[in-house]
Amino acid sequence: MILAYVLGKGTAMTTLIPAVSRMINDYDPDSGLWWSWSDLSDKDDDYLSVPECFRPLMKDQNRQLYADMKAAMAKSTAHKAMWSHINAVHSLGREPKQYNVTEGDGLGLFWMMTMLYRPSDEAYRENLERETYALCRKLSLQSKGNPTKFIKDLRQILLMQMHSESS
Repeated sequence: MILAYVLGKGTAMTTLIPAVSRMINDYDPDSGLWWSWSDLSDKDDDYLSVPECFRPLMKDQNRQLYADMKAAMAKSTAHKAMWSHINAVHSLGREPKQYNVTEGDGLGLFWMMTMLYRPSDEAYRENLERETYALCRKLSLQSKGNPTKFIKDLRQILLMQMHSESS
């Protein structure tokens, strides 16, 4: 939903689109972390990986994304509790390292939400593999040349997967 949001904002968030898109699609199973735009920079300034002419605009747009997400999270008690959880310090990755969200960093906030709420752990991946292999066996045993039932079952798993990722 964040990608749709920044795309929908048009020129108001153009500098964030590549980073958000990559955060959604680039998972490193070795580290157990989704890609973070700050991975390309040093520890002093996350914006060093951004061309100098875009830095001020990206900083403004990143702060605006943070403000928009914070305002959206303040609308209900459940979201306020989630906000507190997201803004705590978390130990993440296969080799646990401490991470937290910096005030005003919308991309960092989105990354933390992705890390905390998008399924990506070992058990999730193993379960998905088991379900996929089970469907392959089902195709060979039950289809008898007609894959309609197999495709229907696979479509159901994929729809559930897409729904859980968009939540």
